[in-house]
Formats: sequence, structure tokens, C-alpha cells
Amino acid sequence: MLDRGRAHVDPPHVVPLPSKTTIGIIVPVLGRPAAAAPFMASWSAHSDSAVYAVTDAEDTATRMAWCEAGATVLTSDRGSTFAQKANYGVEATSEPWLLFVGDDVRFHDGWDTAALEAGRAGPVVSTNDMARDDLDWLAIHPM
Repeated sequence: MLDRGRAHVDPPHVVPLPSKTTIGIIVPVLGRPAAAAPFMASWSAHSDSAVYAVTDAEDTATRMAWCEAGATVLTSDRGSTFAQKANYGVEATSEPWLLFVGDDVRFHDGWDTAALEAGRAGPVVSTNDMARDDLDWLAIHPM
């Protein structure tokens, strides 16, 4: 979770979409169209959030799957790595809070409230999902 004011963006290369919600969920998708439906099914549409799936131009199947599942699809022209797609998502959206997740995340009731509460404690909130005991914690990094 990132406070938009903490995102480093050189002069934007794209005109950002108008903000629709409080949280912009940026999903840099990596060629797995089958991940779209379960991801979106777990996402709570009543929450104050919008899902942006960032794909490659060449990956028609993934773009179509995320679009059909209800996400706003952004087509990155910056490259195909997770980081390049995440950076494109920052430039192309305008929500005040950004949540970067993989396409294998599953949301639960109350996730948005918990994320915003954690964000109030610091402008950058991160968690590690690597299933390592020594890294399995929620870290709040005051800036």
C-alpha cells in the first residue's frame, strides 16, 4: 500500500485515468489469463477500490480475461517485467492510495478497511508473502 504522494514519477508519460475510488489496486499480470476470474471473484466490488490489470500489448488472452472478469485493463508499453508494469500503473492511475498485488492474491471481507487503517500509521505499508517465518510480518515504514 502506497500513499500516492510517495510515488516517484518523473514527468508522466501517460495521462492518468480520473480517480474513481480511494484505493487503486494495481495488478501487474504476467501472462496467466486463468488468474483473472478467481482474483476478481475474491475482490469485493462494494469496497472503495478499483482493479487495474496491467498487461503486455502482445498478451491478448490475458487482456481479454481480465476485461471480461471486470478489471480495468491497462496495456503497458514499458516492458513486461513486474516492476515495469507496476510503474506504468502508478502513472496511469490517480487514486490517493495504491495497492500493488500479484494476480494470485485473494481478498477477504474487510481487507480495504484494514489496508487503510494500516496506511494511516505510515505512508508505505508492506507485507511479505514469501511464507518465511522471519519475514512474515506487516511492516509500517514511516517516511
